[in-house]
Amino acid sequence: MDSSDRPSLRQRLSNWGRTDTKPAATDLTAPPNDPSENMELPPLPPVELLGYSHSTRTKIMTTELADEIRNLVPERIKLYRSWQLQYSLEQHGTSLTTLYHRNIPPHGDTARNGFVLAVKNSRGQVFGAYTDQHYHVGGKKFYGNGDCFLWKVKNADSFQAFPYTGENNFVVYCNPHFLSLGGGDGKYGLWLDDALKTGVTYPCATFGNEPLGDEKFDVVAVEVWRVGE
Repeated sequence: MDSSDRPSLRQRLSNWGRTDTKPAATDLTAPPNDPSENMELPPLPPVELLGYSHSTRTKIMTTELADEIRNLVPERIKLYRSWQLQYSLEQHGTSLTTLYHRNIPPHGDTARNGFVLAVKNSRGQVFGAYTDQHYHVGGKKFYGNGDCFLWKVKNADSFQAFPYTGENNFVVYCNPHFLSLGGGDGKYGLWLDDALKTGVTYPCATFGNEPLGDEKFDVVAVEVWRVGE
């Protein structure tokens, strides 16, 4: 399928769980439908999370949360059942440099991967982002495409995502001193410092989001997951 024909994340969000109640017109000259056209695809198996150490005490990602995020990623990425933990603050240390280094995909190939950032703050709020590229220092350039989105867990039973709006191209920007997603009017959608100790989250034009948690927060845990080969 040409990328221009693929539904955007915003369309996938608007259609998620929606059914069309308008009756379709009947064409008496058309041949009978192929029964296979009306068959529902089987549900995807639960995501398999790989990479946690047995001694890891603070684990952000759960199978249920991963399934919520998977509902919104591109179709080719949905097919990957296994998610690999690339970076964990608890397992690998509090360093943005280490995060950048550890989430480089095998052989440097990002075309077949998606990346999920998950953050937990000192108040127990959980939020993050999905990106089409791994987090890396991109010089003075922003990167990321329209598949990217921010997300938050509002409570135990409520997940909310904020898709790319197209208002600007400030999707992902990383340098040695901070990691950021979204922007506009001097406000980041999500920002983490180089020690991964503090962060901020504000409404931003890139994703049309509300704050993902407390606007200024202390970090308890950070994870980056690779989805794909």
